[in-house]
Parts: sequence; C-alpha cells; structure tokens
Amino acid sequence: MAAQTSAKSLLIIEDEEEFLEIVSENLTARGFRVQGTPKAKEGILRAKNQKYDLIICDINLGAVSGKDVIMAIRTDKSGFNLKSPIIVMSGSLDADTVKEIRPHVQGVVVKP
Repeated sequence: MAAQTSAKSLLIIEDEEEFLEIVSENLTARGFRVQGTPKAKEGILRAKNQKYDLIICDINLGAVSGKDVIMAIRTDKSGFNLKSPIIVMSGSLDADTVKEIRPHVQGVVVKP
C-alpha cells in the first residue's frame, strides 16, 4: 500500500470575493487545502499562525496594500512563512510595483 501524502496548504488573500471563491473552489477540486480571506489583516494573522506551502496575494486589497502584506509575511518573527513561495495575482500592476515586490515573491500573475 502506498503512503498517503497530505494535501498542500494554500492561503489566498484576495478582496474580490467572487474571484476568491472561484480560485479557491478550483484549487480545492485539485486536491489542495485552501484557506482564503478577503481581508489583508486576516491574511497576515493567518500567515503568522500557520505554515503554508503557497501564498497567493492580490496587490490591491483596499486599505492595506498587498505589498504591505507581503512584507509583513516576509519579516514576521514567527518565521512560519519566511520561505514559503508567494505568488502575486493582480488585475493592475505597474512596472515599478513589480520591480519593488519581485525580490520577495516567486511569481506574478495578471488577472483578466
């Protein structure tokens, strides 16, 4: 009998709730354990309290910038997600923003 592997855990921080739901459902259907939140501060709190295999974060999150979320995760003293891959997913990214976040993330995806 083959050993079972546990599902990879993902955190999605996305303020567009319909988009968050679609992405979460698709990734869950592919066997991932997905936690999602539309609130930046909630995303930071979750990242401080649990290790994730991947974090997907929007840049435009309303009152708190996705750049601030990424830096909070990367500098958190708990260390849970200092090395976890982060992919930025956003509908509007300018070259300066990409240049600023690039050293801290593993990928950038432009939403339709």
